[in-house]
Parts: sequence; structure tokens; C-alpha cells
Amino acid sequence: PVHNTNTVLNYCTIQAAINDPLTLNGHTITVDAGTYDEQVTVNKSLTIKGANTGIAGNGVRGAESILEGNNEAHAGFVITTTNVTIDGFKVQNCGNGLYESGIYTNSSGTIIKNNILFNNEKGVYASNTGACTVEYNLFDGNNRTGPAGGISLYSFTSNALSVLNNEFKNQTINAAVLFDGGASHTNLTFNYNYLHNNDPGSSCVYVAKVTGGEFANNY
Repeated sequence: PVHNTNTVLNYCTIQAAINDPLTLNGHTITVDAGTYDEQVTVNKSLTIKGANTGIAGNGVRGAESILEGNNEAHAGFVITTTNVTIDGFKVQNCGNGLYESGIYTNSSGTIIKNNILFNNEKGVYASNTGACTVEYNLFDGNNRTGPAGGISLYSFTSNALSVLNNEFKNQTINAAVLFDGGASHTNLTFNYNYLHNNDPGSSCVYVAKVTGGEFANNY
């Protein structure tokens, strides 16, 4: 159900495909529709494609490649190296541990697009050190509790993070988006996002310590 399109090898899990010594930087991993209960550490510069690659999170989608957190037993994708793309997945029920999220990145060149983030402690946890993009995702009810949890998009610190054309809905216990004031955010872009039906007692987007960038054309 998991394939390396460069080597034409097949695997039972996403992590096995990444860990194979024959999987090299620049390769593409495709993941068939189905449920994958695993924390996936992405430590190679790969493009990882789910069954709905190229289809926005709020678009008309088919059967999903689901990365399952098993009732918050573990995180989802943990990106620890440069130039990784995650495209076309549903990531759900993730949290706990160091990474607390459906998708975590602490690197540069990350592209997170066309995914559904559902019922995670944090949908996306972006602590990127260089330019990264989060676009065309659906963040839906990421309300699992935890440290600064119950939140769709969280960042403690970021550098050249672009958040574009996403939909955020059904947050009930926290801000939909939180750019924390514990550290700085440089050249942050938050444009063309649609935020609705979130907790009326919390900030829709909480922003602190931002230098440079743009917030524009959000609804």
C-alpha cells in the first residue's frame, strides 16, 4: 500500500519506505487509501503523497490515506529535515509526546498542502527555521487537550512561514490559530484563509512578536 515511485519498491508502512536505505533524498513516496497507525519521522528530503494529492482539504475528495494517531497515542508526521512535502492526507487523532500534533516541522522547505487535519491536539505545529508553506488544508475540530492544545495551527517560533488558502473550523476550546509570544516570528504571511464556526470565547487568530510579513484577504 506504500510505494517508492523511484525504486518501484513497495512497503507495508510509510516509515518502512522512508527508512529503506534505497530511499534517497528527492524520491517520491505514494501512499494508497487506507489507515496507517504510526508516527512517521521524515528525516529525508522526500515528497510524500496521499490518495488525495492535488485536491484541497475542503475539496471533493475520494477515499483517504489516513495517518491515525490512535486516540492521541502518538504524533503524525514529524519532519526533521529540509525540503519535505506532505500532500493529500487525512491526519487525525494525533498528539502527546514531544511533537503533540498531526504534522510537526522544525526545518525549512516544508510544504504541507491539500490535507485534512482532524481531531488532533495541534493540527499543524510549525517551528520552521526557514521558508515553509501551509496551504489548501482543511483544519477541522482539532480539539484534543494538551500543552497549548486544542488548536488548529500553532507556532512557538517561525521564520518565513506562509499560511495560505486554508479553512479553519470547529475549534471549541482555544484559538483557531496561535502564533505564540514566547519567541519571535519573522516574515510571517497569513493570507486568503477562511475561519468560521470557532470558539467565540477565544481569539480567532492570536498573534504576538511578529516582525515583517503580511496578514491580508482573510475571511
